[in-house]
Amino acid sequence: MRLIYFLFFLFGLFSNSFVGADSVLDLDFYDSEKVYHSSSLQNNYSVEVFHPNEGKFTDVTALGSSMVRNGDVSKVVCYSVNGLCQLVQLFTDSSDAPSGYFERSTTYFESVESSKFADDLNNLKLGTYKPKLFFLLNLTNKNNPRGLYSVEENVADGVDTNVFTSLFQQNLVSELFCGDDRVFMSLTDHAVKVTASKKGGDFVLLKVDTVNNDVSGTKFYTKDNNVWHPVDLPRYNELLRSLHPEPAVEDLTLDVNAPEDGKYHVKREYDRGLTSVTYSPLPRFHLVNVRAGDEDLWSGKFGRATEVLSVLLSDQVVSVRVTSLLASYKSFHHFNKVDGKFVEATEKEFWDNLEKLRQATEESRAEPEQPTPHTLDLSNPSGDFDVKLSSEQGVTYKRFTPKVGVVVSKVVLGTQNLWDPQAGTTLQYVNVYLNKQGLPSAYMLYAVGPGNKKVVDSKYDVGNNLWWFLHPSQLKDHLKGLRDAPTLDHSLELNLGPDVVLDHTTVDEFSTLGVGTTSYTAEDQYYFSKVTWNGELVFEKTDGTELSPVNVRLFKDAGGDYKLLELGGFLPNGEYKTEYFNWDGSKFAALDSKAKFLKAFDALSGSVVSGAWFSPEESVESGEEAGPSVVVYNLDTSDFDPQRVSHAAGAENGYYFDSYVPKDNFLFGDVKGPGGFSYLHRGARFVTLAKFYSVHGKFLGAVLKTVGSLYRTQELVYYYTFENNKWSYSTDKKHFSEVLASELRYSPERKEEHERLLRAEEDFEKTMGKVRAKEEKERKKELEKLEKEVKREEDEAKKRMLDKKTLLYTHMVDLDKEEPPELEKVELHTPEELEHMQQPYGEEKFVVESELVYYDFKAPKDNTLVHTKDFQSNGLEALDATPVAGKFFHILSLNGRRLWVSTSTRRCTNLQLFFEEGNVVGAVLRVTVSRNGKLKAGEDYDYLFVTDGELKTVDVEEFNKLANVRFQSAALAQLSKL
Repeated sequence: MRLIYFLFFLFGLFSNSFVGADSVLDLDFYDSEKVYHSSSLQNNYSVEVFHPNEGKFTDVTALGSSMVRNGDVSKVVCYSVNGLCQLVQLFTDSSDAPSGYFERSTTYFESVESSKFADDLNNLKLGTYKPKLFFLLNLTNKNNPRGLYSVEENVADGVDTNVFTSLFQQNLVSELFCGDDRVFMSLTDHAVKVTASKKGGDFVLLKVDTVNNDVSGTKFYTKDNNVWHPVDLPRYNELLRSLHPEPAVEDLTLDVNAPEDGKYHVKREYDRGLTSVTYSPLPRFHLVNVRAGDEDLWSGKFGRATEVLSVLLSDQVVSVRVTSLLASYKSFHHFNKVDGKFVEATEKEFWDNLEKLRQATEESRAEPEQPTPHTLDLSNPSGDFDVKLSSEQGVTYKRFTPKVGVVVSKVVLGTQNLWDPQAGTTLQYVNVYLNKQGLPSAYMLYAVGPGNKKVVDSKYDVGNNLWWFLHPSQLKDHLKGLRDAPTLDHSLELNLGPDVVLDHTTVDEFSTLGVGTTSYTAEDQYYFSKVTWNGELVFEKTDGTELSPVNVRLFKDAGGDYKLLELGGFLPNGEYKTEYFNWDGSKFAALDSKAKFLKAFDALSGSVVSGAWFSPEESVESGEEAGPSVVVYNLDTSDFDPQRVSHAAGAENGYYFDSYVPKDNFLFGDVKGPGGFSYLHRGARFVTLAKFYSVHGKFLGAVLKTVGSLYRTQELVYYYTFENNKWSYSTDKKHFSEVLASELRYSPERKEEHERLLRAEEDFEKTMGKVRAKEEKERKKELEKLEKEVKREEDEAKKRMLDKKTLLYTHMVDLDKEEPPELEKVELHTPEELEHMQQPYGEEKFVVESELVYYDFKAPKDNTLVHTKDFQSNGLEALDATPVAGKFFHILSLNGRRLWVSTSTRRCTNLQLFFEEGNVVGAVLRVTVSRNGKLKAGEDYDYLFVTDGELKTVDVEEFNKLANVRFQSAALAQLSKL
């Protein structure tokens, strides 16, 4: 009986080993592999259901707060807006009715009564519920299933940096954590962007961009003794500079025409025919010179360059901007290419030149035709589309191509709307990737927008026909989950050319981002062991080759000639790998980097312009920077799409306003507004806010907030005024404020108060201008002082390097006026010491008191300050010579003729002489090099050899050539004696 009780005890003790382990569910950042998640999309919200894969949920958390007390949850139902849960129901196994109701607040989830929950849910369905779009951001969190934020890894002045940005404009960060440490929490100032700098792999310095209504701000934090503390901007900049790694491993010279790989963080942007490439030196590298081929653009005598922006047009660098840093002061140096040479330019000339090039490029493009629009239903396409079944990376996909004369107005999957193109956009093709059950799992489409702009859009099915944005760089990982491990048992050879013979191979012809493509795919279980082009070998699998190719793609230019080749296949671990080749005029030569392939692909497809994302190759495995997921929408305030535009109207400060803001993944291009207002994009600046002001139906003005790129950089605000039935604008707010103040619907007293506030604001601006001018003056003084100090230190260093005996006296005693005192004669050295200090130089000897050694090759063993040793070297007699401790060779001579002299930075500490028939024919000098006063021994060699009958200094190549002749002669001479 006791044995039975004991067995029951053991069963209870180890019961967790027999049942699934319980887990904790974080509603915002759950681990998708540990929960079963389903979602259904409603009109303005989504319903999500969570079940544990094993066991039960012991806790349900969000915003760092717990919702569970009994720890026995089997199901969680959420009602979400913008990817954030607003209302939550908890269920247990014991009842079909919810056991708890919760509602999201700013910093936690609060428990509510069932009646209030029902009212809130009804308001949510009616569209009158006001969601709380706040979430907690943890910098060390690895789960981001909802895509609430993006993480961009960067290098800023040698410091590893991560930039966290909310992907939804309305979603704000109310709390910021780094691991278990809370850094920031506010009910008013919410974070929208966090720049986190690392040291030793850990975050130690933060810059937090915040917003409070329409007011922007910045907060700074540092980690000291494992505790986060707020700091001000000067202290932040000081700490940021201290993170720069010292000392540098290597001083770099950047050639913008041929940059060196592996030493820079590279970022690319594409805008209307121009490619902008930003180079930032990796940690422990200092960029001290910038060149363009043979032209020197910038050199840092005291400072270094933290960033170089290179702008290319048709693969040619046309403009360069260098950002340099001296101490804590940042400077910009601009260069434009004029008549084939780079000349220094002002900042305005630099940007004006780029805008001129963009406009010239855009004018050269033809506008696409606009045939009758059609709807493409991927689940049931009409006869207006060609559908072809193919495979990529072992995954089956359907390719939908509109027939001639067919332009697509939208792409749908049954009742689910997937893509609405901008006006004037023509769809080229859609690739729909199928899962193992043959159902659509992801798609990627390519279209051409106005001005020949290329648009790429990708999404994947997260479940229940809910489609989410899929970055092209993530497509490779997504396809990996759609296929089984490949079995490649049979090999075959593929000989490409005019008379290609296909065996167990399918061929497909299509377009890739406008580039003609021919694809050869091996059948199931087959791979290409050898690939040739017109008999020339491209690839051959050997015993040391892990790649087993299953696909070969050829890309051709406008003339129909193949210029690029892409070879894709599987590694033994099941990973898909791609190799790249470029036509060099006679054969396909391998490319050593993906970046070179993309550059060549751009040349085939024309200038790549970001419409949504860039390049299908990016979708496979690119590590290059891709464009952001943005669609440009032309705003007409009289007729706009509420799915793309957020509109708000109201009154403030005595006037009425109408505000228009683009929703997520959209930016405004052209803007048409009331009173004949018109802003033409023309491919220049994008609009992020359009706000119109009026009083009793009379238009007063407008504010347009713009950005210079799809990355929302280079912000600029335009202030428009409506006077005499005409719109005019300025970047200065003063006239705009005066126009609004003159038309306020306030009483005279309020108007006077407002004018007084404007005067106070103007006085404040004047005062701040004086303060800024004073700070600039002090900054220049400090910079001049720093330059003088650096120059003084350099002069002192040079002075210290001079021998004390060569210093000139600045004051001499006038011997004519003052008799010198008689000094007691002191024997400084004994005759034996003087004899020891004498060194031979030619036929004579003289006394040397310092560590210098004068060494003559005529009598190499006679100098008592040099240790010598005889040896044989490749048949030649040789002598190894080393000065005694503390000395070095200063002058090397032969029969009194100087052959080599040391300098302040190069000293010879050892040499080897080579003799032929008793005569010196060569020498190798081991030289120590001093840099910045620090010796680095054994880093260099100098060489001497007999040429034209004289012993001369030669380089290492010439020395090896001459020495080999002597060595071979000596060896033959020895063989002849045998």
